Order: sequence, then C-alpha cells, then structure tokens
Amino acid sequence: MTMNTKLFFRITAAVISLLTVFSCTKEIDEPIDKPSEPETYTLSIKASKGEFTKGLSLDDDTLNAIWDGNEEVYVFLNDELTEHIAILTPDKNAHPDPAACVLEGSFTTLPGNGDVLTLKLTSNNYSGQDGTLAFIASHCDYAVATLNVTGVNNGQIESTEGSASFINQQAIVKFTLKDKVNGTTLLSPTTLTVNDGTSDIATVTPTTPADTYSTNGDGVLYVAIPPISGKTLTLTATVGEDTYIYSRPSVSFVQGQYYTITVKLSKQRLVDLSTKTGNYEAQSGDILTDTFSDDEGYVTIPDGATVTLSDAYFMAPYDCDHAAIHCLGSANIILIGSSNDLHAGMSSNYPAVYVPSGSTLTISGSGKLTVSSKDSYHAACIGGGNGINCGNIVINGGTINASQTNIGAPGIGSGQSGSCGNITINGGSITAWGGNYAAAIGSGQNGSCGNITINGGSITAWGGNYAAAIGSGQSGSCGNISIGADITFVEARKGDNANTSNHIGKSVSGSTCGTVTVATSLNDSGENGSSRYIYP
Repeated sequence: MTMNTKLFFRITAAVISLLTVFSCTKEIDEPIDKPSEPETYTLSIKASKGEFTKGLSLDDDTLNAIWDGNEEVYVFLNDELTEHIAILTPDKNAHPDPAACVLEGSFTTLPGNGDVLTLKLTSNNYSGQDGTLAFIASHCDYAVATLNVTGVNNGQIESTEGSASFINQQAIVKFTLKDKVNGTTLLSPTTLTVNDGTSDIATVTPTTPADTYSTNGDGVLYVAIPPISGKTLTLTATVGEDTYIYSRPSVSFVQGQYYTITVKLSKQRLVDLSTKTGNYEAQSGDILTDTFSDDEGYVTIPDGATVTLSDAYFMAPYDCDHAAIHCLGSANIILIGSSNDLHAGMSSNYPAVYVPSGSTLTISGSGKLTVSSKDSYHAACIGGGNGINCGNIVINGGTINASQTNIGAPGIGSGQSGSCGNITINGGSITAWGGNYAAAIGSGQNGSCGNITINGGSITAWGGNYAAAIGSGQSGSCGNISIGADITFVEARKGDNANTSNHIGKSVSGSTCGTVTVATSLNDSGENGSSRYIYP
C-alpha cells in the first residue's frame, strides 16, 4: 500500500479590519425598573478559504475549496469548548473571490486581552459516507482556527495573528481498490468499512456501487478519516455476495493531509464449520463461522495465512495434540462478529490458540473473542502449553476475554514450564485472568516469556494465586515490561500471596522480571473514577 501525501488541509481567514465590535444601544425611554437585555456584540471577519473544506472539487491532485454559504462557524472562549459564545455564517457576496467571504454573527460575551477565541467548523461525522467529495464537503467537514486576543482598540478586537488559519482535523483519503489476485481488476463495493483495530472509524456506502468508478471519474472512493497513529488498518469491502479484506499494521493518518492509496484486497471465502466433519485446514482468506458438526475439532492455519473468525465456536478434541486454533507458523487472525468462542481440548497440553516458537501470531479486528483452557493441563488460553514453547503474540484490536480458573497458566503468555516470545498489545479491549501460580499476562509457573509491551487499548488483568497480574508466575520469569501513556485504561491486580508490592513485575521470591516502565502520566493511586490506573 502506498501513501503519498499531497498537501495540507488549511483554510486561511484573513482579518482585514481585525474584529469589529458594535454594542447595541438601549431605548432611551426604557423604564429604569425593567431588567436590561444582555448586550450583544457583532463580529465581522473577512475570510479566505483554502484546501479541504466545504465546496470541494478535484483538479488533478489538488482539492479546491469555496464557501458554500451554508456553513456555521462556532466560536468558543478560552478553555470553555462545550458552550459557544457566537455562531458565524459566511456572506459570499461580500467578497469577489469565491474562495473568500465575510463571516458574520453576534457575540454574547466580549473577549478581552489574553483571551483565546477558538473557531470551529464542526460536523465531524464519518459514518454513512458515499465515497464522494460532495458528501465529505457537506457532512464531514471539521476545521479549527484560533485567535489570540490582545485587546479592544477604538471599538475593534485586535489579535496577535491578524488572520485566522483553519486547519482540518481529519484526513481525506483517495482509495483505489483492486482485487489482489487479479491486480488490475477494480472493485466496486456496496459497502466499505475502515477499522483501526479497535473500532470502525469510517463507513462508506456508495449510492451506485456498480458505477463507482465512472461516477468518481478515475476509479476511487474518497473517504474522510479521523487521525490515527500506529494503528492496524483493516478495510472490509462487500462486492456483490463476496467479502474482501485488507489489513496492515502501523498505519498513520495525519489530520489536515490528503492521501492517495491503492489497496489490493483479498477475497474471503465463507467456511461454515457445521458442514465439516473432523478437523479443518484453513486457507488464507477463509472466514470461519459456526461450529463443527460433532462439537469438537481443531483448525490449522498455514504459515503466513490470514484467517477471519465470524461468530465461530469450537473446542479441540479430548487429549488432543493440537490447539483449537493451531498456527503452523506466523499467522494473522481477524475478529469480526459479536461472539467467537474457542476452547482447548480436555486433558490436552495445548492452549486454545497456539503459535509455534520463532513465529508471530497477530490478532486484530473489531469482533469479540472468548478463549478458555480451563480443562487442559496447565496451558495458556493464548500462547504456549504445558512444557510447550510458543512464539510472539501481537494484539492490535478486538474485544478479547482470556480467563483461566484453577489451572497453572496465564490468560495470555507461556504455559507451565514452557516459554513464549514477546507479548505486544497495541489496541483492543483485553480481559485476562491467570490460573493458580500464573500471571494474567506473562509467564506461568516455572515458565518464561519475553518482553511485555502495552502501547494502547484497555487492559484488565488479574493474576492467579502467588502471581503478578502482568509479569511472572511463581518461579517464572519475564523480560522487560513497558506500559505507555496512550492506553485507554489499565487495571492490574496481583493474586493472593504474591509479592506485597508487585501488581506488575515479578510475583514472589524465586521469580524474576526485567525492568518495569510505566508512563508517568498514568494514575497509580488506584482511586475509583480514574480513567487509567494501576491497582490498588
């Protein structure tokens, strides 16, 4: 996927006569005992308009913009950004340039020296787009400008800038969608969903999908997207009865920028597991749904494949030498649907989801996943098994519940007496419980794991007896632990009889852990009501 930044979204509002203020006059015969009406102040700004606002039109790779006369610019005073003090509207006839206008409106509060005025074009709704610039112009425009007031001189409000520069708060992306197998075939989807690994951030439903490319002129869909940084981008397109998916980690869209991107999507195959007998060898592009007809069976995923779970349920057979999902190498699992449920086999040494040592499992998407290994022998829910080593685990999105009960293994990490690679969580909503002697996220009893890095998402982790919440289990070890400032929420609670001070890190004497780094911006007091905290 290529990302070519063409230009910045920027609107320049030139204040020619600065901000003129007029005080309304009172009637001279007004009774003195009548309450006076609040004073209003009229603001007039002569403004020019740059790229990426309402009235968008494409000229090669440049987006041109004009005021359409229907905008409403809200004005806020200082840090009060919930209650506006004025609404300005454009007078297109006040300036000969179609890209310029005069913004006019009434103030109920007069700003003074040191005040900051925030001017907003606010209609930041990214759902229900139709893939055209016209829709973005009328529904998705969200631009902001500020003026620093220096005072009032001869009835005029003066500012340090002398002009206000509106900067758009979202990216506009020009998508060209192609079939990955037939690389020159353009796709005309009936729907396109853009997901950042945690939630759907934009949806597009073209009004005439079969004519998408002729309608837009050059084979594209235009999509307004809020800014993201280092997220896993997943595009899901519906073309007729087929589903196409594209996923890529570490994608960033910067506010105020325009991107042109060509994406080759993989056609997905819907696989109804209820029609299968025994186990199933998945292929890249499979969408697995339903459950095995005999209620037991496992799925193998070949090295390098991407498989989607959509309301799938299955359990590996009794005493099985495979996990419920058994990756044969590095693999990508995309979660969609509200209920995916996986269980390790009873009396098995394998976890519910397994990736071999030296490989990497990446989980992303917006769906839900419940994983359990409570009936296995000391195997993690996601990770390694009893004495069975596993590879790296990366979670970029989804709502995941990985909980153990009374078994000596983590929700996510290494099994008892086994090892796992690095554990990285970049997004999603994760709930993990460790079994006896095992961390919720980290190592099991006598087990080991690599570095644990939590860059984003919402994390709830409860360690098992004698174990930390995030870190090592009893007599276990882990590498360095890092929890960054961009997480939404983290609650980490050690198990009973664990080290009295370590909710994150090593569990009890005999266990080890590397350096623990928690962002200083996180609240570590454990007070209820905080959006982000470390327990207790």
